[in-house]
Amino acid sequence: MSGFTLYVARHGQTVMNAQNRYPGHGLTPLTALGEEQARTMGQILKRELGPRPALRFIASPLLRAQETMRLIRGELDLFPYGFATDAGLVDIDHGSWTGFTPEEMAARDLENYHAHMADKWDVPMRGGESYSHLAARVKLVLDKLTGDAVTVSHGATTQVLRGLLTGMAVHDIPNLEEPQGVVFRIRDGVCELLTL
Repeated sequence: MSGFTLYVARHGQTVMNAQNRYPGHGLTPLTALGEEQARTMGQILKRELGPRPALRFIASPLLRAQETMRLIRGELDLFPYGFATDAGLVDIDHGSWTGFTPEEMAARDLENYHAHMADKWDVPMRGGESYSHLAARVKLVLDKLTGDAVTVSHGATTQVLRGLLTGMAVHDIPNLEEPQGVVFRIRDGVCELLTL
């Protein structure tokens, strides 16, 4: 998984993010702040790559990631819809946790909540995925990459992309930060945070 540079971005803030709810694969639109964050990521990439860069753009098929990618590409003077989607980049499946806050899930299913929080890599959310499940999907995406690319996905997905490409111990990957409005550049096993 080397020989290319990957620019990794999380979608901008969504309504569920603002409410601290697990979005899973549900529909949750960008907030005004989320749209601003997407444009900021486009400006970061324009500074780093110049206008109209010739590299691949791949988004999660979930609407919040596609909306973010369109705004990013607009800042790069590119056709907003000229990108691919890959189902391997979708958010971790929150299963029965979808739509709830952490506090609500702790009250609803304390046993699974504590088990997952103690070992996010191996223990799935009830009816959903663990990080190891997500990593299996993400590896398939990385195996298909043959050149530099920009990806827009989700918090957990960006954690896994960064962890796998830098050789991090797998149980540490779920502890990585999940910022919005920034871009990570991963090259030769080194991850660099890019801000405006």
